[in-house]
Amino acid sequence: MKSIGQARRQLPSGFVERLYEILSVSEADQALKALASDRKTALRVNTLKTDIRTVMRSLADKAVKFQRVQWYEDALVLANESEKQAETWDEYADGRIYLQNPSSMIPPLVLNPKPGDSVLDMTAAPGSKTTQMAALMDNRGYILAVEKDFVRHARLQHNVQLMGVKIVESLRGDAERLDQAHQNTFDKVLLDAPCSGEGTFSLSSSQTYRYWSLKLIRRSSSLQRRLLKCAIEAVKPGGYVVYSTCTLAPEENEGVLTAILEELRDQTAILPIRIRFKPTRYTGGIPSFRDKTFHPSVRRAIRVLPSPWHEGFFCALLQRR
Repeated sequence: MKSIGQARRQLPSGFVERLYEILSVSEADQALKALASDRKTALRVNTLKTDIRTVMRSLADKAVKFQRVQWYEDALVLANESEKQAETWDEYADGRIYLQNPSSMIPPLVLNPKPGDSVLDMTAAPGSKTTQMAALMDNRGYILAVEKDFVRHARLQHNVQLMGVKIVESLRGDAERLDQAHQNTFDKVLLDAPCSGEGTFSLSSSQTYRYWSLKLIRRSSSLQRRLLKCAIEAVKPGGYVVYSTCTLAPEENEGVLTAILEELRDQTAILPIRIRFKPTRYTGGIPSFRDKTFHPSVRRAIRVLPSPWHEGFFCALLQRR
């Protein structure tokens, strides 16, 4: 396992400097330690095709060691198996399990779609959260899953079909440009926004961090603000929006929420997240960063800190008034 010192030397220096401003010293040390280690492989059981007990018995027959995720009964973390090894299993090939980091499972749980709901999933590929929401809805209701990239849209369609999802309409298009027919339409909207991906950095793969820059953060936050405004316009009055990213950058998290709250003022509010994800390490949204003070209600959001189990993540629950 690589050390914190190696992480400091190998990761972009600007990212490391900012990390110690965003988090406490102990939290930043732990985050660097996590980014320097190999993250555990995790899976979600697809309850549209099987159940957790059946999958656990099957893994035990394979002599695969695992732990359950305490706050999500259908999720497991594997002790020693890589994703490549898990992808050779029949359970993976026929859609009974989906390889997904536990942090990525949080936004659908916060949105809490119910059977019969109408849901918009913006920037949906590859479909991890789309198919998770379909399972939470027991394949009853409607999900419009939007993805503008041709290759990623094809992957989304493949996963929807593989997982036995029947309630998803996939649309290849730009979520920023949904027409008037999709405004004031949905009970719930999930925006897992494109971001700089800081929470997924790994020293074992330079591809995860080689393109990091402040310019990327600024470009991402601009897109995120536009998408979040579209999400709020798409949900019915009284409906809910979950905004999430896999980055640690305040400009893309608390900064985006603050900009939307200032622009839309009385039209939307951030709600407390009632689910307790312990023992996952997470904090609330931060009140300020450098010369920017954020809206007080951003503290109701949650920041999942990088760990051997978890990617770094950010999640907020909003309601349209």
